[in-house]
Amino acid sequence: MLHLELQTAQFKYLESAFTQWLKNKGYSPTTIKTFPVHLREYLHFLESKKIQNINEVKREDGKRYVQYLEERTNKRYGGGLSSYAINKQVVAINTFHKYLMQVKELNLPSIPIPQTKFKDEKQYTILSFDEIKRLYEATYHHGRENPKAMGQRDRALISLFYGAGLRKKEVTNLNLDDIDEHKGEVLVREGKNKKGRLVPLIGRAYDDLIDYLHEGRYWFACSHKQRIWKDRKLELGDQKPFILNQKGGRLSHGFYPRLRRLKELAGLHKNLAPHVLRHTIGTHLLAKGLPMERIAEFLGHSSLESTQIYTHILEEYKHEL
Repeated sequence: MLHLELQTAQFKYLESAFTQWLKNKGYSPTTIKTFPVHLREYLHFLESKKIQNINEVKREDGKRYVQYLEERTNKRYGGGLSSYAINKQVVAINTFHKYLMQVKELNLPSIPIPQTKFKDEKQYTILSFDEIKRLYEATYHHGRENPKAMGQRDRALISLFYGAGLRKKEVTNLNLDDIDEHKGEVLVREGKNKKGRLVPLIGRAYDDLIDYLHEGRYWFACSHKQRIWKDRKLELGDQKPFILNQKGGRLSHGFYPRLRRLKELAGLHKNLAPHVLRHTIGTHLLAKGLPMERIAEFLGHSSLESTQIYTHILEEYKHEL
C-alpha cells in the first residue's frame, strides 16, 4: 500500500530495483505501477515479523502473509479482500521472487496461489503436450477428398484455436486481410467486449497458417469444380473468409464435427472444443513460465482475473502435462 513506509535499507533498495527490472523486462504500465505497491506491503509485513534481511525469508513466511491478506480489511471499500485481490498480490510477490532468482541468484520459495472457487464452479478440460501432438498428427490421415488440402485446413484451425489462442467467434470472423504474412500476425478486429488485438504467430502456428493460405485454401475456394461459380463470387466479394467450408463459404458450425473427427483419429477421450484448445494454450504458456500479464494480453483478457484461472488449472493438471 502506498501509505506504508519501509524502515529497512535493503527492502527500500529491493523495491526500487524490482520496479526498474519490471520496466527493463517490458511489463505493462499497470504492472509496473501496481506490483511494487504489493511488494511494499509484503516487505512491510516481513518487517513487522522482525525480518530485516531478504535471505531470512522462509516458506512459512509466505503462508503467514497469505493468511494476513485473508484476514485484513479492504482499506478502500471495507470488508475483506476479494480472492482476486489476494491472488494478484501473490502473483506480484512470486514475480519478485523470480526477479531475485534471475538477478540476485537467490532462490526463495514461491507462495502457493490460494484455492479460489470460480463462478459456476466450472470444470476445465485441458490437453497435455502429447495430446496436442497427437491432434496435429491426426490431420495427416487419408481416405477423404484431397487429404492434403483438408489436412492443411485442419492444422490451420488447431493453430488458430491453440497456437494463437483465438475464440470461436474470432476464428469464424477472420478474413484474408487479417492475416499479415510478413509481420507474422493475426488481426482480431473485434474480440470479446468489442476489443481488437494483434496476435503473434510463432513457429508451427505460422507455418501451418501460411501453408493453408497458399495451398489448401485455394482448393476450397477455387479448384473444386462443383463450386467454381460460387467461389468466383466469393473471391470478388468485399470480405474474403479465411477459413472455408467445403462449399467455399465461411466455416462456422463446422468446427465442431471437424474437431470431433480429429479427436477420434487422435484417440483422445477428453471433450474437444475451441474453448478447450484456448484454455490449453493458456495453461501451457503458464507452465513454460510466460508471465501472467503476457498471457492475458495474448488471449485478449480484459483483466488478470480471467487469466488467473490458469494457475489453478496448472496446479490440477501439472502432473498430466
